[in-house]
Amino acid sequence: MLLAVLLMGFVLISSVSAIDIDEASSSSDLSDSSISNDYLVANSGDDSVASSSASSSIAADDSDLSNNASSSNVNFENEVLSTNNNEDTESEIVKDSKNQLSSSSLQASTKTKTTLKGSGSSVYRGNPYYVTLTDSNGKVLASQKVTFNILGKNYTRTTDSKGVASININLAKGKYNIACLYAGTENYASSKLSVALTVNLMSTKINTGGSTVKKGNAYSVTLTDGNGKALSSQKVTLNILGKNYTRTTDSKGVASIAINLAAGKKFTLTASYAGSANYLSSKVSATVTVQKGDTSIKPSGTSIVKGNSYSFTLVDGSGKGLANQKVAIKISGKSYSRTTNSNGVASIAINLAAGKKYSIVCSYAGSSNYKASSSTVSLSVTNPSTNSKTFSIAKIEAAATNLKAYVNKNKAVPTTVSVGGTNLKISEFSYLMSKAIVNLNSNNTNAITLPSGIYNGASASNSLNATVYKAQYVDLSKRVYNYIDKNKVPAAYGTVYNANGASLGNAGFNLYTFAFAKILDFHKTNKYLPNYCSFDSSVFKASNGSSSSNSSSSTNSSSSTNSSSGSSNSSGSGSSTPAVTVKATSLKAASTSVIRGDDYSVTLTDSSGNALANQKITFALSSSSYTRTTNSKGVASLTLNLAGGKYSITTSYAGTSAYKASKLTNTVTISNSSSRFFLNDIETAAENVKTYVTKNKALPNTVTVAGTQLTLSQFSYVMAKAIHNINASNSNYISLKSVASSNSTGDYLDTTVYRAQYMNLTNRVISFVESDKITPTFATVYNSNGKSVGKAEFKLYTFAFAKILAFYKTNNYLPTYCTFQSSAIGVVPDVATNVTINSKINANMNQFKVGLNEKNTVSNLSAYLVGTGQSTITTNIKNVAAQLTKGLNSTATKALAIYNFVRDDISYSYYSDSRKGADGTLSSGSGNCVDQASLVVALCRAAGIPARYSHAQGCTFSSGLVTGHVWAQILVDGVWYSADATSVRNSLGNIVNWNTNSYHSMKQYAAVPF
Repeated sequence: MLLAVLLMGFVLISSVSAIDIDEASSSSDLSDSSISNDYLVANSGDDSVASSSASSSIAADDSDLSNNASSSNVNFENEVLSTNNNEDTESEIVKDSKNQLSSSSLQASTKTKTTLKGSGSSVYRGNPYYVTLTDSNGKVLASQKVTFNILGKNYTRTTDSKGVASININLAKGKYNIACLYAGTENYASSKLSVALTVNLMSTKINTGGSTVKKGNAYSVTLTDGNGKALSSQKVTLNILGKNYTRTTDSKGVASIAINLAAGKKFTLTASYAGSANYLSSKVSATVTVQKGDTSIKPSGTSIVKGNSYSFTLVDGSGKGLANQKVAIKISGKSYSRTTNSNGVASIAINLAAGKKYSIVCSYAGSSNYKASSSTVSLSVTNPSTNSKTFSIAKIEAAATNLKAYVNKNKAVPTTVSVGGTNLKISEFSYLMSKAIVNLNSNNTNAITLPSGIYNGASASNSLNATVYKAQYVDLSKRVYNYIDKNKVPAAYGTVYNANGASLGNAGFNLYTFAFAKILDFHKTNKYLPNYCSFDSSVFKASNGSSSSNSSSSTNSSSSTNSSSGSSNSSGSGSSTPAVTVKATSLKAASTSVIRGDDYSVTLTDSSGNALANQKITFALSSSSYTRTTNSKGVASLTLNLAGGKYSITTSYAGTSAYKASKLTNTVTISNSSSRFFLNDIETAAENVKTYVTKNKALPNTVTVAGTQLTLSQFSYVMAKAIHNINASNSNYISLKSVASSNSTGDYLDTTVYRAQYMNLTNRVISFVESDKITPTFATVYNSNGKSVGKAEFKLYTFAFAKILAFYKTNNYLPTYCTFQSSAIGVVPDVATNVTINSKINANMNQFKVGLNEKNTVSNLSAYLVGTGQSTITTNIKNVAAQLTKGLNSTATKALAIYNFVRDDISYSYYSDSRKGADGTLSSGSGNCVDQASLVVALCRAAGIPARYSHAQGCTFSSGLVTGHVWAQILVDGVWYSADATSVRNSLGNIVNWNTNSYHSMKQYAAVPF
């Protein structure tokens, strides 16, 4: 009974509006409605945790985490609240079956006191919070159950050998009441602990890579947390010359970018980290000078056959070949000038006397961007072997082209190939091709010598259909010629690997030889090796065996695994094919009526009715084809997301050497479901809503999606689910829930949030709707630092969802950020209430905020009418102001004339702080943002118009630059108008060249202090 009372004390529920989801549970790592068992997730913007009368809960493995917060009567000190050593003696007296008092109920037992001690009163998000359980003697108690209660939910953990129980904290930044309970045992008394836990985000720091970088090298920055720990797999944005580049940090927290700017150039690199659910954002800038890049020259070897070409490769500090560079090659006192090719290779034919060694020096004089370098090699020249044959790359490639054409026509490889007029065995030619591929990959174009004694072998008949990239097919080529060098016979098959080193299957001799021919044919035409090559055994006949009738051992393999037997069948010219029993197959559809979003399935069986697993089935419909693989029951399925109607679907099986091909054509009826909605239909409807709002400044009451009319609340939920699914790479249809309509109230917003934040809001809306069956009246919008920027009313966040999906429909990816502008849905800001805009000034109503356009609240304007400091009114300033305003009668026309003059006639010049002041800027005709603002202010004041400065941080320009910025404000008829003259795209009262939703730390001055 006592334990029940203690547990009930943990869950004290308070209520707020059912549509208030300010603190709805959410996290960027949440799936639709669940979290993993060690994580608590919520949002809190202040010292209290709001709660909801509806249990908008998130299921956990061992209990539920809801928004029901603990009451305020919990002790916030990190101490034991109570320990009862005699709880068993308080058991109520009960009667036994004989209506007699049971003596056992009166027996008292003394229990050992226990204490719970917490690990502190603060924790970084994503880290664990610990409690330690000890008895009165300080002994730790292991294997005991401890219950953590937070936000009205219980989580049970077991203490380890040190008496420690812990729970990972993944709550949003804020304060939370955490209660911990040890219920006790027959030997130990219960105890509990309550803590006011502050959850913080860990700070971060970006360390730059110094003030210099060599051309061609990478410049690196390192991201660490507040403890100096490297942060891996984080996105860092590098801004160089106004352009952003996104890089992901490696295991050491390093993000790098190759620098290929001209040597001697200085640039400012700004590295920024947007932060995450666990880490604060950070940013750093460095001025970097590009130095000349290092170079080196790599010789191609120490020996050469007379008559061949010898090569040097010129590379930069990163190993990249430098093209179109002059190098000097000096041999026997003579110097020869060569120009490197696209791979940095320079070659020279060697016709020196054989049997000698020659010193060859290759030197590079350097350039404006690269340092000089040289290389010396002692080269041995030998005569061509009389017992071997040498073939140029050109001859090998020409023969490869002929071989490719032969296979495509005859579905088999020949037993011999003519190379430059010499007939070679197919095995010999396979050796030459594999060697040529490896050499070309190393920029070696020398002729290749064919070893003697190579004979034909067997070809395994493995089935394979795979595509491999360059590194992998070069590796196969090397294994093939190494095997022939050692065994004088080609491998029956070679294992093909993917980029991760996993086997894709075995390619028989015939197949990999054909692949080599395709690669060299490509190189012959394009002068570079292809990025990938396909290995498709279906190019050959069903019985695909050895390359010639005089096949040798059947255990040859270039794979690192055990070899497989070569086929006894022959695929060479003149070979015979033994009889093979091939079974018939059939395809049968499960049904010809399908609800949109469900699968159309067929079953593949042989003539005996046995299901055929792991077979490729092709579905053809609407001029498209899709390949699926049968499962263990012979079933292959295709999800049909087409609009309702009748469709002709043909399924076909190509067959194998053991099974005949088969085909099935059905007319399939697809019916729509009024409760299922597909992404493309939702996106189209969202685009329609966006267009409607843009035109009418209001949202519609209903929305039609694929012929089904939804209320705005229903569609808001459907859009939120669509955004969630897209972010999770889930293209499944969305089922409509029961959603009641809600009111729409909130703050006036004009802000921009990034993807992580709008996804956070989206998930909170989904959780609320699925719990309360109604859309929330508003949803709080947070910035990247976890700070609330206001409450987006229902209509505003619904419009945001529509814009996000309309963007995705056009671009096929979610936007990096989303704006929440109340003015877009017809809401007028309080700051613009009772404000009359001068008709001559085309002010942007969306830019009515402090520092931009705002109603005047200053009664004494004298400070904004006198020249001082950088805005001193000189004779020159007075004269220009008089000329600009001559003949103009209204304040508005005078202000426009002054602003337009500075904007159009004064060019922008980048530097920090103020250097010239108003008069110097006017005389020189150029200035930065501070000095241009000073000129606007001085000219206005000289004309009797009040003017002042605005200064903010975090201004995000169209170029991507994020920096501090200064502009002027001019007072006209009771309204201060922004006067940013740094771009011709701007106008009085309207700023275009930077995002007016991005700034912070606003300050306003009568005289600029820097």
